[in-house]
Amino acid sequence: MLAERFAPSFYGELAKLAAGDINGSPKAIKALEGHAKVSGSAQSVSAADEEPVEPPSEVGEWLTSEWIVRWAKTEPKLAGKDLRPYVFVTRDKRSALSAVAAHQHLEAIIEKLMAGRIAVAQSAEDVSKLTGMEPETVFNALRDNILASDKPSKKPDGVDGLALLVEIHPALQGRLVELLEALPTGRIGTWAVSSWSKALQSENWIDRFDLVKEQAKQSENKTLQSAAKASKSLPRVRRV
Repeated sequence: MLAERFAPSFYGELAKLAAGDINGSPKAIKALEGHAKVSGSAQSVSAADEEPVEPPSEVGEWLTSEWIVRWAKTEPKLAGKDLRPYVFVTRDKRSALSAVAAHQHLEAIIEKLMAGRIAVAQSAEDVSKLTGMEPETVFNALRDNILASDKPSKKPDGVDGLALLVEIHPALQGRLVELLEALPTGRIGTWAVSSWSKALQSENWIDRFDLVKEQAKQSENKTLQSAAKASKSLPRVRRV
């Protein structure tokens, strides 16, 4: 479930509600999908039967999150479905939910890194404070959002944030290059070869990135091909 990576706090609340519902299908998710569908209309409509739904208290707070609203609009709809298999609620529910709660502080950082360039730039200090597995957790969230884009020809949300994250945590350079190598050259936009001038610093990873650009130059995607040919070589800082 995408919510587990992109909105851990929301995911934790969803898991609790699913665990507490006899059918694993909380009314809150039905109301959320209905409210998201009408996008701020005065009347909420259920995603399942399009009848008015009285929103539970949780929904009002969820609707303040742009990401949660976008998530609620995606397919497939979850209203009426048993969510317990999706949220991996085990017998030790408290332990599972505590693990999710441990990453709640990353949610705000991830949301900023998926916003515009100004928000990304303002996140630099918070990103620099990430420790342990936190940088990789954030990387995975941004990567998954980029890969999930239905219009990869346009720069997906999270590209600028990923560049900042890797710049500050250079140990992730290899993960970034592996992501770029896996992108479908026939569908992606110029961002794939033009967004990493500060993120890639090490000679060996820049060499790998150069191979990505060479592949792009041979692509039938003319826009990407032109961007790859016009891109400048990145300066080699050190070998890692």
